[in-house]
Amino acid sequence: KPSLFSPFTYSSSTDPSINNVHKSTSIFNMLALLSLISCMIVVSMGLSKIGVKIDPNSQDYYFRVELTNIDASSMASCGASISSVKLRVNNEWKAYDQTYDGTDFAWDYSNVKFTDMLPISLQVVTNRGTINMWGIVETLNGGVEYTSDETICAGESASPTTPKPTGKPTAPTTPYPTAESVCSGKTEINWRSYNNQIYFNGNRFNMKGLSWFGFETPNNNLYGLDKHSMEWYFDWMVDRGFNAIRMPFASDFINAADTNLNNYVKAVQAAGEKGLLVMLDMHSATIGAWTDGLYTINQDEEVGTWRKVAKAMVDANVWNVLFVDVFNEPHDVTNAQWEAWVEFCERVGEAVWEEGLNPLIAVEGTNSDCSVYSCCWGENVEGVRNTGKTFETDKEENKFVWSPHVYTGDVTGNWQYNDAGFSAHWGYLAENHATNEAAIVIGEFGTRNELIWLGDLVDYLISIDQKNHFFWCLNPNSGDTGGLLQSDWTTEETGKLDVLKKLQPNPSKITVDNDKICISNLGDSATAPNPVSSPVSPPVSSPVSPPVSSPVAPPTSGGGSGTITIKQNVGCQKWWCAIETVPSSDLSKVSKLEYRDDTYTSWVECEKTSWGFTIPRTGGAFSGKQDYRITTSSGRQVNNNVFDGMNAGDTATLSVASAFTEDDSTVGSSSLTWAGLAAIIICSLLCVLCIGCAVYYYKRTGINKGEATFQSTAADTPEPSKGNDTPQGTTNTNEAEAEIEVEMNVSETQQ
Repeated sequence: KPSLFSPFTYSSSTDPSINNVHKSTSIFNMLALLSLISCMIVVSMGLSKIGVKIDPNSQDYYFRVELTNIDASSMASCGASISSVKLRVNNEWKAYDQTYDGTDFAWDYSNVKFTDMLPISLQVVTNRGTINMWGIVETLNGGVEYTSDETICAGESASPTTPKPTGKPTAPTTPYPTAESVCSGKTEINWRSYNNQIYFNGNRFNMKGLSWFGFETPNNNLYGLDKHSMEWYFDWMVDRGFNAIRMPFASDFINAADTNLNNYVKAVQAAGEKGLLVMLDMHSATIGAWTDGLYTINQDEEVGTWRKVAKAMVDANVWNVLFVDVFNEPHDVTNAQWEAWVEFCERVGEAVWEEGLNPLIAVEGTNSDCSVYSCCWGENVEGVRNTGKTFETDKEENKFVWSPHVYTGDVTGNWQYNDAGFSAHWGYLAENHATNEAAIVIGEFGTRNELIWLGDLVDYLISIDQKNHFFWCLNPNSGDTGGLLQSDWTTEETGKLDVLKKLQPNPSKITVDNDKICISNLGDSATAPNPVSSPVSPPVSSPVSPPVSSPVAPPTSGGGSGTITIKQNVGCQKWWCAIETVPSSDLSKVSKLEYRDDTYTSWVECEKTSWGFTIPRTGGAFSGKQDYRITTSSGRQVNNNVFDGMNAGDTATLSVASAFTEDDSTVGSSSLTWAGLAAIIICSLLCVLCIGCAVYYYKRTGINKGEATFQSTAADTPEPSKGNDTPQGTTNTNEAEAEIEVEMNVSETQQ
């Protein structure tokens, strides 16, 4: 009998009609086998290329990707299984630290920022071999997906490695920004300020703070210790959600005696034991004074004081210093002297970092000469907008916050306030400033009875998502504001506490366990609204408002070969730049603009803003010659060295091809590859061929016209058994068992 897998093996017969049947059946089976082979070709050729999708939680200190197009059916087609996924760093392959479901893989920070590794190479190790994807990851932007040139069945032979146990990733030391609880060694804490927020080891930290004063006064210690112990106050703060204290001191107090400095250090340490962070605040030079200014102090001596304080903290293994507040309310700094004030802050920052302390630097506002209406001392941060001078140092990056002070008439005598004033004085830095990434931390705000004003300020802070703060203050003996405790140092001011609870409803909580700290309630507050604000018009100096025709909307149709002219915004400089399109260009509709230079060596996609296409700055300053890549509805063209550097107002003309000039391994937006499409076409053609051949052979052999008849004749009946043919002991009935012969009359149709 013919077999499907041995179509040419059959028994021969002397009857040609029988052989015709055998041959026809065998050829049909052969065609079926060809169809099966073609389907196997489809499976092998149609495997999708491995995709690499960036997890939204990836950042400098945590990297996570999802491998796509490696589903069970794809791997089953060739018997592949993943043993490990590795990342290339320092010329070595580093295996993943966590995995989930065998498709998500994550790596923790290991002394090299992941942004510094770009472009990142990945290696997939399977039981079939290794698959290298060199330089496949060009950005850490969440949701971006890259397609490799390899399938999961690729790879050279290699001995498989033992896979790590799979399971939901545990929280790493520097994990993604929404972890429920993150633990870190006290010496591994890394505070940063970017995206207008504060980050603990890459996780957004929700700060709720207050001031507790005394070390800057003739009391030479915190007030209230005659009523309760220091521990009582710390417990009171923690129970009400506070996680930070601003602790003022006078430099004369610090320098008067080592005992004074030691007492200050012990107070900071005691706060840390309760899970409270501290802002060190040089409130004045003179004990008990509140009118000291930047130009009434010896600046060099005060830099030395900060070195002394920082060294004492490091020597005592203090871990909980979050901020250094350089100098309180430098009200004698004029608007024209803004740059000098920021430079002094930079000097202090570098000094404390050199001593081994690693806090964020708090830069306060200056005088009361604000726009819109007169502001209070320490509130005026308009200098960033008016002069372009911001905090920057070669020592550290993203290590400072803006820390204005905000009060109303019961402190300043000026009862005028509104959101426009808040925005113009400091809020613009978080609302619409082109280059500022630093958070705003209100260093002081408070009132004795003006809860309507307090509520309005809090509503504004919530609207711009700047909720980190230090309320002034705990002490009831603050002459113009009172405190969160009444004069008995026990009874609460519930009205004020309720407003603060609204401002920061989900503050991060810190617990301390020997040499380790754990922080929960990280990430966005559950009740945080989307930022709502009325943007302030950008200044004339940097950047300027674009022409009416910018930004250019993505094309909705057509497009072809031609040129397009781009222009650097007149506000462009090394820290910020936007690219405009000139309206007279043939292709004024640009869907995407990408950028690279000596600093950003991989392509980064520019963001469409009111100024055109703003170049994102995720690392250092822009430098060197600039390349741009434009995507239109019909093409993409790379032009090397479009600009020699950042030169505001420069224009350049780029030619745009009518078709993509770079390889695109995918068809449309699906994961089907060109090889897969070709395999489907081949399979379809083979199937058509099989059907055609089958029809031909049916007609050729006439199988569909055959007749079968069954005839039994006398000649067909055998003779009865004779003699010893019958076994002994049996009865011979002499009844014959008929044999049946099948006769098939096959008529051949002539073609």
